[in-house]
Amino acid sequence: MMKRSIEPSRLAVVGRACICAALGFALVPQAIAAISADERQVLLDLYASTNGDNWLVHDGWNGAAGTECHWIGVTCDAAETYVRGIVFAGPSGVGNNLVGTLPSSLSTLTHLEQLVLPSNHLTGPMPSLQAMPALYYVDISNNALSGPFPDFHGLSHLWGVAAAKNQFTGSLPPMTGLDSLVAFSAGRNQLTGPIPDLSGAPNLEGFEVTDNHLSGSIPSLAALHVLGQFYVGSNWLTGPLPPLGNTTAFITLSFNLLSGEIPPQYASVTSLDASNNRLSGPIPALPATTGALVLRNNLLEGSLPSLETPLQPFVLWVDNNQLSGTIPPIADAKLLSLSIGDNEFSGTLPTPPPIFGGGDITLCPNNLDPVPDARWDMFLGHPWYEGCESGSHQNLNQPGIGGTWYNPATGGQGVVFSAFPYTDAASGLRTHTTLFGGWFTYAIEQSDAPDGQTWYALQGDVDDTTTEATLGLYESMGGVFDSPPAVPAVAVGTVAMTFDDCTHATMRYHFDDGRVDDGVIPLVRLVPSTTCTHSGKSTGPIASAIDSGTFYEPTQSGQGFIADVDATTNRLFAAWYTFGIGANADNRRWFSLQAGIAPGATEMHDVPIYVTTGGAFDAGDPATTSAVGTADLSFAHCGALTMSYRFDAGENAGHSGTRTLQRAGPGILCP
Repeated sequence: MMKRSIEPSRLAVVGRACICAALGFALVPQAIAAISADERQVLLDLYASTNGDNWLVHDGWNGAAGTECHWIGVTCDAAETYVRGIVFAGPSGVGNNLVGTLPSSLSTLTHLEQLVLPSNHLTGPMPSLQAMPALYYVDISNNALSGPFPDFHGLSHLWGVAAAKNQFTGSLPPMTGLDSLVAFSAGRNQLTGPIPDLSGAPNLEGFEVTDNHLSGSIPSLAALHVLGQFYVGSNWLTGPLPPLGNTTAFITLSFNLLSGEIPPQYASVTSLDASNNRLSGPIPALPATTGALVLRNNLLEGSLPSLETPLQPFVLWVDNNQLSGTIPPIADAKLLSLSIGDNEFSGTLPTPPPIFGGGDITLCPNNLDPVPDARWDMFLGHPWYEGCESGSHQNLNQPGIGGTWYNPATGGQGVVFSAFPYTDAASGLRTHTTLFGGWFTYAIEQSDAPDGQTWYALQGDVDDTTTEATLGLYESMGGVFDSPPAVPAVAVGTVAMTFDDCTHATMRYHFDDGRVDDGVIPLVRLVPSTTCTHSGKSTGPIASAIDSGTFYEPTQSGQGFIADVDATTNRLFAAWYTFGIGANADNRRWFSLQAGIAPGATEMHDVPIYVTTGGAFDAGDPATTSAVGTADLSFAHCGALTMSYRFDAGENAGHSGTRTLQRAGPGILCP
C-alpha cells in the first residue's frame, strides 16, 4: 500500500517556541500613545479592508487617537511612538476572521517587526514588506492570498516566514541577505520556477515548499550546516540529489522527477524520503542513526545493505524498484516497518525479528523461495509467500493502471490513460478493462509555434491474462477549439504497452504510413496511483481519485479532457485535447492543467492552464511551459464534469466559456 511519508503542511517554526503564542490577543496596560497619524491610518485601513466589524475580537479598534497601542493585536515600542507588531494568532492557529484584502498602506509601517495573520480569509496580493528593515516574523499562512510571492531578500533580521496554504503564483524571490532566517514555509501554493540559491540564508533550519509546481534542479545545501528539516516533495524538480552539508536533517524529496544515484552523504540523515522519483544505482550503507529510509517507486538496483546496523527503531520502504540478491539478516534489526515488494529478491526469507513496531510489512511480489514460516505468517496474517510466485506479471485488468505516464528524457510530452473496467452482470466479476489514452506530443519537426503540437488517441482491451496491451493508434484532424462539428478518429497505427509494475511501463509505437520509424519509449508514472496493485485486486479508490476519467461533449467528439486525480498527494493533472481557434487540416492543440487540491475535493477553482511548445516528437528538444489561463472544475462522482475556462494569454487569449462534459465509459467504481 502506497503511503506518503510524514510531511508537514506548514512549517511554522523550527527549533524554538512560536514567538507569537504568548502575545495572542492579550491586552497591555494603558499608557499615553503617540504614533503618527500615518501609522494610525494604516491600522484604520486594515480594519476597513478586512471587515473589522466582524472580526472575532476587535477590542479598542477605531478608538480615539492616542489609543492605538492598546488596540487588541497591536504592539508598539516602549515609548509608544510606532507600531512594532500586528499579531492575531490565537490558540491552535485560530484566526480572527479577517475577510478581504490587505491595504497597500501596510507597506509604510517601516518599524514593523511582526505580522501574524494566519488562518483568516485574506485574498488578493501581499503588500510589499521591503521597507521594513526590522521585520522579524511573518505568518500569513492558511489564507487565500494570491499574486507574486512576497520578496523578503535583504531583510537581515527576518527570523521566520510562514506563507503556506495560499494561492501565490510565480517564482520564489531571491533568498539573499537573510542572515537571521531560521524557518521558511511556502508549501501548498501555486509557485513555479526553480528553488533559489539558499546559501544567502546560512542559519536556515527549516525549509518547506511542498505541493507547488517548482521545477529545475535543487540547489546545493552544502552551506546549510544547521539544516534540520528540508521538505520539497510534490513538485516537478529534476536533476540529481543536491550536495549536503554536515547535517542529520529530515529530508523529503518525494514525488518529483529526480534522477541519478544516492550520494553516500545522504546515509547520514535521520530520515530520507525520496520515493516516487527516477533514482538509480545502489542503496548506500545505513548508519547507526537511520530513522527512516523511504525510496519506493524508483529505479534502484543492487542488493540491500545491512539492516542490523541502525541502533534505533527505523522504517525501510524500498518497494517497486529493481533490487535483487538475497535479503540480509534481520533477526536483530530494529525494524518498525518493512516494505520490499515489487523487486527481484531471491533465495530464502531470513528469520524475522522477534517483533515489528506495528508498521506495514510487504514482502511480495519477489522471486523468494516459498518456504513456509509461521513467524512471518503471523506478522502478515496469511501465508507470507502469497503473491510471490516467480514470473507473476503485472495485472492490467484494473482501473488503477490508468494515469499520467511520461519519459523524463523527453519531458513535456507523455500519455494520460483512462482505464474503463467492465464487469459481468451475473457474477459481478471484472471481465476486461478498456484502456483509452491521449498521447500529447509534438510534430516531427521542432517548432516553437503552437502548431508544433500534436496528439493521438490510443484504445484497446486487456484482461487478467494480458501481458502486453495492443492498442489502436488514432488521429483526429480538422476540428475547431471548443466548437462543433464532431470529427472522426482515423486509425494510423498501433501501440504495444507493457507494464513492469504500477509505476514503470514501456510503449512501442508503429505508424502504418511510415511517417516515423518504429520507436520505443520508457515511461514512468507522473502522478501516483491510489488504486493500482500488482495483482489487480484493489480495495477501491480513496477520496477524489474517483473523479479520474475521460470526459467529452458529444457534439464536439474528437476532442476531450482526461483527468488524473491522486488522493495520496492531493494533486490533479489533466490533459485537454482540442484544436486551434480556426479550422485547418491539422491544427491539433493540447493544454495541461496542474494543481494541488484539497483532500476529497470535487470542486477546484482557478486551476492553472498551461501550454507547452518547442518540443519535437519523441525527442529531447527543450520545451517551454507557460501559464495561459485558469479553469474551474466541478466533478459529479461517476457523472459529468463542468468546466469553466478563461484564457488570458497565448493564441486563445480572451476566450472563455463553460462546458458540461459527460464521462466516457465507466469510471473507478462507477457503473
